[in-house]
Amino acid sequence: MRSSFFFLLFFLCKLASGQDTGSMHQQFAEVYLVKDTSVKLIIYNQVDGTAIDTLLNSADKYCWYLLEIKNSVDGWFQIQHIAHIPGCDSDSLQFDDLSIQNYWVKAENFMVDTQGYHEVTFYSLKNSTADIVFQTSNFFHCNVLEANGGWLKVSLIIDDEEIVGWLGPGDYCAFPWTTCP
Repeated sequence: MRSSFFFLLFFLCKLASGQDTGSMHQQFAEVYLVKDTSVKLIIYNQVDGTAIDTLLNSADKYCWYLLEIKNSVDGWFQIQHIAHIPGCDSDSLQFDDLSIQNYWVKAENFMVDTQGYHEVTFYSLKNSTADIVFQTSNFFHCNVLEANGGWLKVSLIIDDEEIVGWLGPGDYCAFPWTTCP
């Protein structure tokens, strides 16, 4: 059991670092749902549509909702994939990838972390040639505002100042149970 946990942790670290793990989902932005048992993940059939499912946040500290986001529109995220990982029981998620593709969730309560192992740049636009808003080599929790391809528009508070910028693929991590190497 212990070796299985370390293998899963190794796999997730490789995925978070952008190394090839064989995933078909690498072109999408990955985010995690904030860890608060009062927060529910409500899935909708379309933007401003009908709720089709509600997923409850687990109290287990090693059980998180990880989402791959295709796109964002007016405060909504289009879902590519949802996983309940890493230490959740297999019955905690009742549908497969194909059944939730193209459904939507409100763009609220989703986070990523900056990778504290290299300098991370926050850009004014989703382009690495855009103006630099902020740079850091520190680990921060960021609120996710928008998604486009692998880019995320995020916000964070430092010294009572809100910083808003775009993070490119490889500069954020959606695995809050690790430090994202």
